[in-house]
Amino acid sequence: MKIAHVLPVNVSKERINNIKSKLTPNLFPDTQLDIITYQEGPKDLEYYTYEHLAIDLMIKDKERLNSYDAISIACFYDPGVRELRELLNIPVIGISQASILLAQVYGHNSAIIVSRDKNLPKMKDNMFLYGFNDHISVWQSLDLTVQQLNRIDQAELLSSTSKLIKEAIEIYKSEVIILGCGALSGLEDELIQKFQMPIINPIVAGIKMAETLASLRKTAQLTTSKLYDYENKYLHF
Repeated sequence: MKIAHVLPVNVSKERINNIKSKLTPNLFPDTQLDIITYQEGPKDLEYYTYEHLAIDLMIKDKERLNSYDAISIACFYDPGVRELRELLNIPVIGISQASILLAQVYGHNSAIIVSRDKNLPKMKDNMFLYGFNDHISVWQSLDLTVQQLNRIDQAELLSSTSKLIKEAIEIYKSEVIILGCGALSGLEDELIQKFQMPIINPIVAGIKMAETLASLRKTAQLTTSKLYDYENKYLHF
């Protein structure tokens, strides 16, 4: 079984290796994982313009992406998920949708911590479309760009995130915390130990959902419906 973690931006080899070392222990031994990035892509997806550039890169890469059993799109905006579900013949999941689906198993209300307020409108719109708006107790922001998250001292980031989690628990009665940015990956282990509650790493949620969808495609013949929303019989590209 072959799945891909698709991060449609230009990132360093060191970050790619870090992502793979984080994700691999969560997968079954016979699952092959590839990390796909794009050198010609933007440095992050902070802006809708960058998001459109990234979606275009993934669409142009359709033959390679279609060779996998399932893929996870590794940005909390879930960029290109609907387009790729229409275009490809395999299951496609975004890390935002995967995270909230997983959160519902572990608790009724979730807090979502994002990098900055700029992210909130589209992410909130997505959760409304996914049907989980009523299960989000609070949206919280660290007031940091993705690039700042990648450079900040981890102890400082852990402290800032801990303050938001304490507020989410005590004021908003949150039962689950979703880290709403892939750049927050790696904080969850210490936070789980500190707060004794589910803390969801979105890239782990995304790749495990992709693995499950890939497995079900093989064993139960389940894949994306092509009847209406993702119908593509007249699509010529």
